[in-house]
Amino acid sequence: MIDILEITKKKLNENGELTKDYELFQNEIREIMQELILPCLAKNNFFDNNAFQGGTALRILYGLKRYSKDLDFTMKENKINEFSWQLYIEKIKIYGEELGIKFDCKESKDKFGNVILRIKSDSILEMLDGKNIVPNEFTNNENRIFLTKNILIEKINLFSQNKN
Repeated sequence: MIDILEITKKKLNENGELTKDYELFQNEIREIMQELILPCLAKNNFFDNNAFQGGTALRILYGLKRYSKDLDFTMKENKINEFSWQLYIEKIKIYGEELGIKFDCKESKDKFGNVILRIKSDSILEMLDGKNIVPNEFTNNENRIFLTKNILIEKINLFSQNKN
């Protein structure tokens, strides 16, 4: 079983600035959450038709030095009318419960028709609260991450044209 508190403490100990700079701390907590959600999506075949891209992908996969606030995905095949986060929401919540994390998830669409999943959890902050690992004021704020579903039809069409 994954020990979220131990993983968090280890990351905070590796970089002392994280316990001094609130913005860096927030970014690190967000990244821990992102790193927990990605395997859950993978276990549930999300990546069969979706690719991980964007700033967080570059940071996690290639060590980019800047943090990103969301997880970006693009569909390998344009199935926007068929896609819903609902199946994944249930899996993420169950996975979170197994880890002692309560994820609040909400699906919506942006003005471009992209399907967005917003995930919020204060569980890691609650685990840290009162343990003198970080300043108390760090654990009193909300921690949010946004999973965005970027549907890039032009890129899909371009990919399809290049394939032929």
